[in-house]
Amino acid sequence: MEQITENQFEDYAKKLKEPKWAFQSRERSFRRMQSSPYPPSRYGLNISIAPYGFDFSSVMPQDPGKPESGRMLVKHSSKDKIEIVQGNNLGILEQSGNDALELWKPIIENLGADKTQQHKLSHFHDAFANSFLFIRIPKFAELESPIEIFQEIGEGQTLSDIFVLAEKGAKASLLLYKVSKNAGSQKNAMAYHSEKIALIAHDSSSVEFVSIQDLSREIVQVLDRIAVAGKDASVTWTDVCIGSSYTRMDIENRLCGEGAQGNIKVLFLGAGTQRLDINTKSIHAAPRTVSDILTKGVLNGEAKALSRGLVRIEADASGSNGYEKQDALLLSEMAEADAIPNLEINNNDVRCTHGSTVGQLDKEKLFYLRSRGMDEESAKKLLVEGYFNPVLDMFKNKNISKKVHEAILKAID
Repeated sequence: MEQITENQFEDYAKKLKEPKWAFQSRERSFRRMQSSPYPPSRYGLNISIAPYGFDFSSVMPQDPGKPESGRMLVKHSSKDKIEIVQGNNLGILEQSGNDALELWKPIIENLGADKTQQHKLSHFHDAFANSFLFIRIPKFAELESPIEIFQEIGEGQTLSDIFVLAEKGAKASLLLYKVSKNAGSQKNAMAYHSEKIALIAHDSSSVEFVSIQDLSREIVQVLDRIAVAGKDASVTWTDVCIGSSYTRMDIENRLCGEGAQGNIKVLFLGAGTQRLDINTKSIHAAPRTVSDILTKGVLNGEAKALSRGLVRIEADASGSNGYEKQDALLLSEMAEADAIPNLEINNNDVRCTHGSTVGQLDKEKLFYLRSRGMDEESAKKLLVEGYFNPVLDMFKNKNISKKVHEAILKAID
């Protein structure tokens, strides 16, 4: 990454043939990338969560002349009047007409206004992103079924941007599936995947975004999600992390309108030498906002997971309620889970709490199941499935709950 020269960046940008404003946005990100540090991999004295056998400095941008990598296939009901714009560069907005450009350009620029504090990998993504998807859900639309997004990650570097705009009163669910094809097929090579999702929920809208990733162990991925919720809006993120060698995930809900609600659920299953660095944030910036964060996972082998959570109550957010909980179940002596909860409270008229647990399988329950004729491996699988069941019951959309359940069962097997 450090070896990318200014001439190389300019050659890359020229091949895209994007409008001037898009080039300038990429150029700003490139310059910030040059001077920004990598994200930390060590926290405190004893917690290290670096990727196993991978060097971020080796990552280089995908040649825009090559076939598009990681293109997203979108499926939705023909009855749902949603607008979709998609392509491998930001020029697609101008090609789609003035309405698309006028709608999305300010959103891209406003979300990028506070990027100066982001790390090198984030700026690299913004400078060299090569897959874009824009989804607009019109006012008061209530989608009958989830918008399904399928993405197949292959060799090279896939840097994906997804933007979702839910206009006033809209109600929708989105389901993102990520699988891999031929990733890391070159000897001793690992593929790099970076993904950013931005969700804007206008007043009284409700959006649920569920991501299920089952990538190969030859993929390192860095994920970034951010939502901005207006008055009485509701945003729910659910991430199911099964595959990849290393996952770094940042999820942030900004509750900017009075009465807004934000929920974050991260479910993970790690084995072997998998590494998961999970960072969740709920920012209460308006009165009577409500947030809930839950990270819950199972680790086996030498897998490691770190869950960092933050609930911040701003001075103007009186009457707000924030909660975070971090749970992990360890199936081996070498597995490791750490939690770093954090509360920042700048208003006394609020309720804000957190909790965390790290434990092992209940030996009495395991003994009971074995006494009923079940072998040890089957008994463990049943207990792990039961560990996630309370979370599955939280889903309002039973179809999505079923798909998440199926993904967990597949990972357990």
